[in-house]
Amino acid sequence: MAAPTTAGPRSVTRRGRRTAWPIAVLMILAVSLAACTGSADGPGPSSSPGESGPVSAGPPNPDEWRSQVSFEPLDVPGEMVATADRLDLGGLVAGTAERPALLAAIRTTAQGRRDLDVSVWDGTAWQPADVGTDVPGEPQDAVIAGNEAVAAIGGSTWESGTVWPFLVTSTDRATWTAAQLPSSLSGFTIVAVAVDGGRVVALAQNAAHNAATVVIDPTGEPVVTAVPAVPQGQYRDLASLAVAGDTVVLTGTQDASRSSAPKSFVSSDGGRTWAEPTAISASAEATVSGVVAVPGGFVATGRDLVPDNQERESRASAWFSADGGAWQAESVPEPKGFRWDGYDSTLGVPRTAGGYVLAIASSTSNRSARPYQRQPTGEWIALTETNQVADGVGFGGQVVPVHLPTGTDAPARTFVAIEGAHGLSVADIRSGQWSNLIAPGSYIDPYFFYSAQSGGTPGWRAVIRQRNFARFGDTGFRWWYEPAEVTLTADALTALDWDPPAAAGADDVRRGTDGSAEVVLATRFTDDPERWVVDGWSRASADQPWQAASGFGAEQAETVDGVGYVGSAWVAWGRHGTGVGSTDHAMLWYSTDGVNWSRADGDFGPQDGGSQISHVCAGPNGEAVAVGSINGSDQVGTATRWAADPSGRWQPIPLADTPGTASRFAYCATVDGRLWIRGFLDGADRRWQVGTDGVPAPAADPGADSAQPSADPTASSPQPNPASSELSVPQPVSGGFVATGRLDRPAYTGPVIWLSADGENWTWVPVAADRPDVGLLADDVDGDLVVLSSSPTASRAWRIRDIATVIASIPPTS
Repeated sequence: MAAPTTAGPRSVTRRGRRTAWPIAVLMILAVSLAACTGSADGPGPSSSPGESGPVSAGPPNPDEWRSQVSFEPLDVPGEMVATADRLDLGGLVAGTAERPALLAAIRTTAQGRRDLDVSVWDGTAWQPADVGTDVPGEPQDAVIAGNEAVAAIGGSTWESGTVWPFLVTSTDRATWTAAQLPSSLSGFTIVAVAVDGGRVVALAQNAAHNAATVVIDPTGEPVVTAVPAVPQGQYRDLASLAVAGDTVVLTGTQDASRSSAPKSFVSSDGGRTWAEPTAISASAEATVSGVVAVPGGFVATGRDLVPDNQERESRASAWFSADGGAWQAESVPEPKGFRWDGYDSTLGVPRTAGGYVLAIASSTSNRSARPYQRQPTGEWIALTETNQVADGVGFGGQVVPVHLPTGTDAPARTFVAIEGAHGLSVADIRSGQWSNLIAPGSYIDPYFFYSAQSGGTPGWRAVIRQRNFARFGDTGFRWWYEPAEVTLTADALTALDWDPPAAAGADDVRRGTDGSAEVVLATRFTDDPERWVVDGWSRASADQPWQAASGFGAEQAETVDGVGYVGSAWVAWGRHGTGVGSTDHAMLWYSTDGVNWSRADGDFGPQDGGSQISHVCAGPNGEAVAVGSINGSDQVGTATRWAADPSGRWQPIPLADTPGTASRFAYCATVDGRLWIRGFLDGADRRWQVGTDGVPAPAADPGADSAQPSADPTASSPQPNPASSELSVPQPVSGGFVATGRLDRPAYTGPVIWLSADGENWTWVPVAADRPDVGLLADDVDGDLVVLSSSPTASRAWRIRDIATVIASIPPTS
């Protein structure tokens, strides 16, 4: 049974303490989190390793076998298909005296195709421009930079499981030339681009975070130079780039932990050699949105901890450096009400305009966008805010002048592009007045697959969810995920009416089954933002009437995140708080009949730190096991299991040997007598197998090639991705086992289905998804394997018939 996931916060009106992810990231993850088989709260496919037994390098002639595995498309309800094209921001470039402003975006059509969408400003409206990428596949992302001499757009495309970078340049913003990038950059993405005079400098990075610079001088061919490899035992992620003459500044993180303070990496000879990285902020919780060159130095923007704040909130921040190496924090004003208590704000990607810097500030509590302007003196000014172009909270954007100012004039008129929940919005600001130019009014988030479940009536169903927004207060939004259910009828997924009918009005619905018995628990928000309630129903079989459940409501605000029959009783898990401004605490309820519920007694975490239970499963002996995390007073979460002692009181068992490192358990399952746990360690997707001693042991990377050479720090050529793979927790199906996941190899990069006859040796099959970052669910339905794929723009489904025969046909390994 594929388990339900927990897709982020339900409402931004609940101002709990800051988590490890900003709200915007959680909202994006809400689509991808919903998609991993056996994951209660895990992200979609990533480059992180998983676990389980050794994965075969492939049977003899494996491609021929894989090509014979047929994915038959299944129709999905119309609500799961995008209603209109969606634009996602690549970037803005200001106009010059003789060149129009540019807007780059990624357009995803309602049919799922992705294209690079570039527009030029004709003085009245944005007009489409054809730049041509001259590379195979569909563009997945884009970055842009430009000045009066040259403009450049870079990114990556994906086709048939292969990632390719692209970089196009133009001296007139009308005709474009594709740079001929070497094959050594296969698998890389252009993640940042900057210009200085007629020179273009791009930063390329692959999934293993190996990096290289690409330099194009006005009369030369691209020169690719490897950035020194990541030191052994460290993790690096580069994100932004600035250039001034021969000085190149990169920003990112590099440390033994993924949760590390932002750093800068400086080269004074155009990227040929690099100094040791230096800290931009001392805080591991600070982030950098971007960096730009200004007269006399460099400016970086982002967020940093509020000084002397026990809630560990972050606010919009900026830093200055004369050389890109030594940084000093600048004073950024915070208008009253822009960031509520308990929330964060961020200063987004900076753009230069003469001696000025422009950036958009976003707040996780506020639907308004607020442009900021840095004066040549270093003073930051908060400009006019608006809530007319933002359709969510916590989203950043970019702001540039319509025309670059001359002399010492400040920008008088600007374009603002905000990447909101429903796609790109673009506005024109004149004298503090906003005028919308592009708005995603016709785009509605499609439903996405959230969980799959066997049992009950009908025998198999999948839950789909759609994100919805509603205004809250003067400046805020709350969002929720409207649930629905579908079942498989012939070759189509068809929508079901809610049963019981009263569940249709709930904001979140969870269903558990045990043979013919069913329990449905639903969370319903009230008009009071500090109160929400849990309703429940139970029936012994499909021919019996529903009975109302009781035993909830002991706390002012309770939510249920899941329910199931474990061991000899029904168990529900969730959390409680006191509404706005509260800290969530884990809760468990239990019932022997599904009707009468009681709150479980246990140690579920300190009052000042908060806790969560993500999933409850049956252990190898049938005992109930709960997994989740407990936050300390420093708000660093520690992955935790709970088990009942002989008296029935639940006791926490924290993950050992991870001091100061954020961790969280998300899902557990007993497969073939072994307890598996999936979760996160230091921000990376991980899995553990619990041994007979009760201690979770990290599982090995199933796709790592032991013969793979380690990265060479002195290599002059870009280092390729090392082979890696990811499996979700295996689940039994007819004829063997299945897991969803991802593969990163030279021959293929993207989502896969893993198949195994014994649960130890695995072989992969590529999924014909429309993009490489989809999330997956897979489930055995009457002997066939149904594969469900979700992305922010579309949901798709396939059937592999007679999965037992397919598994039996896997050729033996050589």
